[in-house]
Amino acid sequence: GGEEAQNLVNQLMSLKQQAESTGITAAERNKLSNQADGIRAMLSQMGVDASQYASNVNYDTASQVAPTIRTLGGQQLDLSRQSQEFNQPLECYG
Repeated sequence: GGEEAQNLVNQLMSLKQQAESTGITAAERNKLSNQADGIRAMLSQMGVDASQYASNVNYDTASQVAPTIRTLGGQQLDLSRQSQEFNQPLECYG
């Protein structure tokens, strides 16, 4: 849920901070980048726009982002809206 997604975002921000620290080796940065890719994939599966935390977005920029983490209630609302919009045109021709 939202809390789990927020934890993943926090992990991602921590990885970004580590990757941008001075004196980090290319191999270390690569390892962090791979971990971050996995977290971004999990966020995407949860419906969170992970592009705001992409590898080319630095920590300072990413930290300004308020993550759009939809709650289950919000997701249900989205789905019911979509189905209403889908059903509406059919009623006009009935």
